[in-house]
Amino acid sequence: MTPTLRRTHQAIWFSLAIVLPLVFVAVLYLTPQPLRQEPIYAPLPSALPILVRSVNSPALTVSLRTSPDARSSQLEIRVKTALETPSAVVRVRQKNTWQPVGLLNAPGLYRFPLTVSDSHPQLDLWDDIHRHRLQTINL
Repeated sequence: MTPTLRRTHQAIWFSLAIVLPLVFVAVLYLTPQPLRQEPIYAPLPSALPILVRSVNSPALTVSLRTSPDARSSQLEIRVKTALETPSAVVRVRQKNTWQPVGLLNAPGLYRFPLTVSDSHPQLDLWDDIHRHRLQTINL
């Protein structure tokens, strides 16, 4: 290595020794902080006071609730464990047709208003992606 090349080599390494730590510190300060994101859920309606009927299974609990004047009824579903599919449509049988009521996703509590006047509704958990029935529940 010639003296000129040696001085150039030494100058480059000294400049790198000064610049690299400064760059590392600058990156720490200039890296944006992760945003705190929370999923937005629709507020859960309050439970109607009178529990008419309840059915338990290992995966979920289904309850039928009604108001004191029996004008409105409510379907309450507590999903205890994850379902077989990412989401399931809850359907109610009404005059030989299935009417969709709501959607079940993750384990938790779900409440849906019912328009069916039947006191023993038949429920169906339907996988809309694969087009097959997951479970039928008779209340």
